[in-house]
Amino acid sequence: MKRSEELYDQIGQINEKFVEEAYFGDDAGQRRGGAVRKGIIAALVAAAMALSVVGGIAFHEKNVKNAGGNAGEKAPAAQASDDRERFNPFVVSAEYPVYETDEENRAAAESRAGEVSDVTRDALVTLTKALLTNKEGDSAVVAPTSIYTSLSILSDVFAGETRDQLTALLGTDDAKEIHRQASALWDAFYLNCEDSQSVAAASLWLNNDEEYDMDLVNSLSEIYHASVFSDRFGGEECEGQLRNWLNEQTRGLLEDRLDNTRLDAMSSLGVVTTVYRKANWFMQFNETENTSRTFHGLSREDECTFMNGLIHVCTVEGDGFTAVGLPLKDCSCMWFVLPDEGMTTDDAIGSDELWEGLEEWGKGDHSDINKLLYSCEAAQISIPRFDVSAECDITDDLVDLGVTDMFAGANMTPLLGEGTEGNHYVDGIQTGARVIVNESGVEAAGFTGVYFDSGPTFNFILDRPFVFIMTNTTGLPLFAGVVNQLG
Repeated sequence: MKRSEELYDQIGQINEKFVEEAYFGDDAGQRRGGAVRKGIIAALVAAAMALSVVGGIAFHEKNVKNAGGNAGEKAPAAQASDDRERFNPFVVSAEYPVYETDEENRAAAESRAGEVSDVTRDALVTLTKALLTNKEGDSAVVAPTSIYTSLSILSDVFAGETRDQLTALLGTDDAKEIHRQASALWDAFYLNCEDSQSVAAASLWLNNDEEYDMDLVNSLSEIYHASVFSDRFGGEECEGQLRNWLNEQTRGLLEDRLDNTRLDAMSSLGVVTTVYRKANWFMQFNETENTSRTFHGLSREDECTFMNGLIHVCTVEGDGFTAVGLPLKDCSCMWFVLPDEGMTTDDAIGSDELWEGLEEWGKGDHSDINKLLYSCEAAQISIPRFDVSAECDITDDLVDLGVTDMFAGANMTPLLGEGTEGNHYVDGIQTGARVIVNESGVEAAGFTGVYFDSGPTFNFILDRPFVFIMTNTTGLPLFAGVVNQLG
């Protein structure tokens, strides 16, 4: 195995390469034009660490019989042969694009969203359906785009049947197409505007006691906008630093959802993806019009604060549900899906009419909020003010979707080289998300640790279990959830 000094030297080469080259290729540069500043900065950050389980993909080396018949074990990090002083290798961090105006930012995001294929949309919907159904009455919230990005990174790390299972879920086995789609998704959701923010982040965590294909690490960093960290795994210090990184990327929204973070010295790689979103309603609710109303949950009834208002909304109606979209100032929508009486949230989530309706809505012209509102109808809206969060391991859900090998003995030869077949496996895939809805608008954050003007035309009252879906201007789901209980 390469020790700290050799790994450090290789990481330095990555840094030099990125400093000399633009982060995006020529095509991406042409897409953004002169308003976008591209570049890479090298930064040193105190006490870097590497991820094991939560917020990333944790790979553990399985005990393998050696030639003598004994179970081979990796030497503890403390036994590393070199005495190099601990370094703080925040190796590469991409500068996000800078636009001259908010309108230019939104136009660029919408343009890139048009490059997201139907196959990728289907993959996002498949993940959302699988992760939100059959939850036995509990509320749930997920960030499908973050999970998709983590799985895309894994498709570069794995080989053989393990990779085949992942690409089957992603919808294509063409590595270049997966990269194009991941890039388009990142750009489609990136907004840094006065009235809205939407920012994704990714990072790779390397264990000093492992040997990596640094060309692949270089490529992953560039393709997925991923920063690269390196350290000796394990210890309380690493766990604290990991939480700090996650809290920074998610603006502290998930601070109480990181209790399962653990950094294992036996891990060989960590992959972390996060997403953060904040936006204001175009027509905000007036707190003075709030009322107290009963929310009829599956297991109990709760008195909750409801926000009320006569608001122009987008609608999608189908067999067994009604979906209402409240416009946000950036022309995106927050959708609330109410199953008909006698129907369930599982029925609504599983309805192809719902997802086809959101996709069809996304094909409209949403570049101007006035155009968007012109197409909307007025409704008397009553929705609960809520704060829903969840954190769970989605291993079983992915197994049900056919992704099994990486949890048993994955082929990581693209990253770790020949001779490592079956020696590593994903210990679990941890994901967490939180969505806050109040009078001003919505705020949400998620991480994946593959461990990675006349009267109303109708009334819409969310006083029983419902579904919510936050989309961008083209209807791509960024956050989605089920609210079965409030209070």
